[in-house]
Amino acid sequence: VRSRWGATDRSSIRWLGIDFQPEAAAPWWPERQEARYTLEFGPRSRRAKTPVKVIVSEKPTGLEVDTGPLRFLVRRAAGAGRWVQCYALRAATVLAVVVDGAVGGSVRAAALTVEINGGVGGDVFVGGLDVIVGSESEVGRDALLWANDVAVAGRIGRNIEGQFRSGTIAARVEGDVDITVSRLTVGPSALIVGDLVYVGDERAVISDDAEVGGSLIAESELAPYIRIRALFLLVRVLVVIAMVALGLGLIWSIPERSARAARGVFERPLLALAWGAGLASIPIAMTLIVGLFVALSPRATGLPLLLVFSPIVIAAFAALFVGVLAAPVPIGAAIGKRIGPARSVYAWFIIGATALVLLSLVPFVGTFVLVVGSLIGLGGWFVDPVSDEATRARGGSAVGG
Repeated sequence: VRSRWGATDRSSIRWLGIDFQPEAAAPWWPERQEARYTLEFGPRSRRAKTPVKVIVSEKPTGLEVDTGPLRFLVRRAAGAGRWVQCYALRAATVLAVVVDGAVGGSVRAAALTVEINGGVGGDVFVGGLDVIVGSESEVGRDALLWANDVAVAGRIGRNIEGQFRSGTIAARVEGDVDITVSRLTVGPSALIVGDLVYVGDERAVISDDAEVGGSLIAESELAPYIRIRALFLLVRVLVVIAMVALGLGLIWSIPERSARAARGVFERPLLALAWGAGLASIPIAMTLIVGLFVALSPRATGLPLLLVFSPIVIAAFAALFVGVLAAPVPIGAAIGKRIGPARSVYAWFIIGATALVLLSLVPFVGTFVLVVGSLIGLGGWFVDPVSDEATRARGGSAVGG
């Protein structure tokens, strides 16, 4: 009873909530206008017998629930009461799910053991330690299986997909089989209308009597370290592309200043390195000083000091980050000027950037080159060349004397 017209328990009912399992409704709304349920109330009303009985019996290992087409075992957790409540999912572990009857829709289950012995009109989406699809079973659509050991027989209306350690297929599959498996066995009664695609380290054992209507494709699983290296390589390629694009854009916007910075690095690399190291140390020194002040200050003044100086420290690191982004232009152009005879700062930069990328691929040496190169390039913006020759931009390119 949700509410009453009066304040006592004998008052007339205003709102009544009913919890029950209805039948499947029609998909089109005009067909659902007809009233399909009625409520009878009073001393003469009698409860109708349910066509399907749910039997709950206590076993040594837990509670066995049998609804007819579905039977599963619920293990009682340590410290729980005599009966495990159905809604207390954290207090129970489903050990086995067994489908013996016909299910008009789909089956979705997770247990230590899942066994399908009847008909399923929709999909089978299950996971567990052991998954068994019996020889009398018939799945109307796809079978998506995640388990340690899988055995599939009977008939699968569409595809088999999933991942498991070992699997045996002895079913008629109307579609494709696309799985990741360590050991695969295809029995003599197997009939796969489509393709058989499996990813695994071991070669599948396929019976001579088994039939595969499509292609048989075996793929080797990539080792985890190969995927990580591929990811790092992709990131490095994207960083190089962004660096070159940013450098060319910076040269285009300030060609004379870029050429002057390149000449400064070319003629005075040690001074540029000193400038870069000093600039990079400023945010770090500021962080240490602010941390020391806050640590030595009384508790009442430590937090205000931190709030005051934190934006300054963040701004210093932001300025350093911008400087590091601009660092490839002077160092790259200086290396290109030393390597090639080109007269354009654009050509200097492209040649030098290519050389830096190749050096960065060398183990151990690459990291050192990137760090030192970034410091030299950062300081190059603050170092003037020794020569008095002026750099000018002509026709959209900067010409270095």
